[in-house]
Amino acid sequence: MNDENYKKRYIAIAISILVVAAITLTTFMVFFNKKDKVDLAPISNKLFEEHMDKLLNNPEKKNIQASYNVTSTKIVAGNSKEFVAEIYYDLTATEVNNTETTQFIWTVRIKKSTQGKYLVVAEGTPVNTKGLKLIKDTSKATTKKSTPTPISPNSAYKYAIKGNKISVTYNNGVKWVDVPLLISSFFNSVELANIDKNHNATLEDGSYYITPKKTAFIHGGNGNTVKVTISDNQGESWYTFEIPGTAVDYDYDRKFVGFTTQLQGYVLLTSSVAMGHQENIIYETNDGGKTWNEIGNTNKVYARVVTGAGFATDKIGLVGFRYENDNNPTIYRTTDSGNTWEKVNIRLPSQYSNDYATPLCPVFKGAKGMLPVKLRDANKTIQFITNDYGETWEFYKDVV
Repeated sequence: MNDENYKKRYIAIAISILVVAAITLTTFMVFFNKKDKVDLAPISNKLFEEHMDKLLNNPEKKNIQASYNVTSTKIVAGNSKEFVAEIYYDLTATEVNNTETTQFIWTVRIKKSTQGKYLVVAEGTPVNTKGLKLIKDTSKATTKKSTPTPISPNSAYKYAIKGNKISVTYNNGVKWVDVPLLISSFFNSVELANIDKNHNATLEDGSYYITPKKTAFIHGGNGNTVKVTISDNQGESWYTFEIPGTAVDYDYDRKFVGFTTQLQGYVLLTSSVAMGHQENIIYETNDGGKTWNEIGNTNKVYARVVTGAGFATDKIGLVGFRYENDNNPTIYRTTDSGNTWEKVNIRLPSQYSNDYATPLCPVFKGAKGMLPVKLRDANKTIQFITNDYGETWEFYKDVV
């Protein structure tokens, strides 16, 4: 073999060795990177949940009902061995008769122990990132899917029927204020006879609205004009306003009233039921209840027995109906003050999938809402919650 051929063969062997070495190194690096690449957001969220459980279950906070909703989680520095995370969340707290939602950030430094467990080593605002490589492109940080935050009607605001009078409280019964209405304003003669016989009476769900800033009772009908009696100062003074065109020669089967702000409110009236058919009329007010104007209704879309109604804004409202062919909650929603309606896709949880659902009146606080649903066979009420003005709903819990 001459020198030239020997050199060529030597070069070929050397190149082959280098190629094999490069492939081996690349494979090792890919394996190493995959092994080292850990999704840190779920780790952060789990530690955050443990932190919040301890905080919310503190015996000193027993008079406060609170819930939280994680909106996003950002890893701002470090790697899988040690890192700093920022967790953005909304905290909704209710104490006696006051509910507030506030945004917070929990900044935390997390380190992996020798046993492979992640532990919180520092928390606060800010947290020291010394010794960790900063992650500048926070737009790629993992964001946790936002889940609905439960709200519930505040039991501190309620009514009571005492004899022939109605009273309201804004502080869970510490003080009661009389409403200038007799129970005869809410019941017909047959119902009143039943009440006298059984000595108990309750107003229909949705026929009253009680908050410290706005309280309203709807009454009348049966040949007389339907009226709304309102207080804006926790019962110190009351005013009664008529709804025009409601003095018909029949009684309305159901009457619903509510407000989305101190000025914006709604009323829904239903006709009597005939062969499962029932029409409704919806009114709105823009001046706190002084004047009422008729808006759209569900009659051309779905004219069945109404069991609940509620508005989240002056344009977004929901009407619930008694079950018929579908055993799931039947709800129609408008986003344009009743001009058009679409059916809401809401299904019973698996444990109640064969039961029959009757949706009651939804309660809203901004985009968040709670919908009680009565089950026929289980003979109980369950709750659904929303985070998007009632467009989608998730099962929350059985009502205790």
